[in-house]
Amino acid sequence: MLVSKSWLNNKYQWVGLKSIIKVTSDGHEKTTGKETTETRWYISSLDLNAEQALSSVRNHWQVESMHWVLEMTFREDGSRFRKGRGPLAFNVMRKIAMTLFK
Repeated sequence: MLVSKSWLNNKYQWVGLKSIIKVTSDGHEKTTGKETTETRWYISSLDLNAEQALSSVRNHWQVESMHWVLEMTFREDGSRFRKGRGPLAFNVMRKIAMTLFK
């Protein structure tokens, strides 16, 4: 967590910026056994402590993971339902089906 943003160049002084979060993850690739390190940066208009930032990042990736599963399983992005209540109805049905499959 970066508390001070005074080091940022003035052209990057986003209005309302309260938190800059750096997450570094270590792991290994299952197929090759190769050790990996990945760094991700996040910005937020919320004044977060480290615990809150970690919770926010985890929640973000939980949602992203759900959308990935919906796309890979149900090809949600290719859905032709665009009008009326069809998009909402099928979105709900996909999520129910995803829950039942878990």
